[in-house]
Amino acid sequence: MRSGFKKYYAQQRSKNANAEEGHFLTISREYGCCGIDLAEKVVDLIEQRCSVNWKIYHKDLLQRLAKEAGVDFETIEKQRLAKPGIVNEFLSNLKQTNIPDGYEIRKRVAFMVRDIAGKGNAVIVGQGGAAATGDMAGGLNVRVEAPRQWRVLRVRNQEGLSDKEAEKRLDELEKSRIHLHRAYEAMCPRRPAFHLLFDNSRFTAEQISEQIFYAMKLCGMIKI
Repeated sequence: MRSGFKKYYAQQRSKNANAEEGHFLTISREYGCCGIDLAEKVVDLIEQRCSVNWKIYHKDLLQRLAKEAGVDFETIEKQRLAKPGIVNEFLSNLKQTNIPDGYEIRKRVAFMVRDIAGKGNAVIVGQGGAAATGDMAGGLNVRVEAPRQWRVLRVRNQEGLSDKEAEKRLDELEKSRIHLHRAYEAMCPRRPAFHLLFDNSRFTAEQISEQIFYAMKLCGMIKI
């Protein structure tokens, strides 16, 4: 499987080297902050004010990879988050040798992201979008964060959890993503990784979408 991915990477690098880059937006967020809802608001603003259609990409990239690898989405997600060797050893014992490891998954998704971004009119939520496109000039990379307690309260309200359950959920998800975040940081060719950073406790998704829209206009990514 690894040799197949290497061949794919080589083909994609060659293809992307000569491709004209389009305009795109990546949105990274801390768990509990706006993500998909923010992307939807930005896309709505672009369609309403610029009469141009943009598309949102998120977990569908992992679903596409799972389909290509012939495994279920949950397995791909576990592999993406796992530290080297932990899940692979378990799956190897089950003789599921067609499953790519976390490194292969991240690289494969990175090339998907670059291909989508290069074609333009794309909003990529998560998936290491900023790291994958750090050397591409046509985009805007956005990060949304907020104080921990604010995020706990938002998770509690959105998911109908108790304060204790929301705290636990936030802890579990953040711990499970430590390795993934470090891998993305190592992959990113640009410092700082993001062009814009927003505090979701201060600005709503609607307010942030307006600021992103204005920034995209200033950067020549959209025209009114």
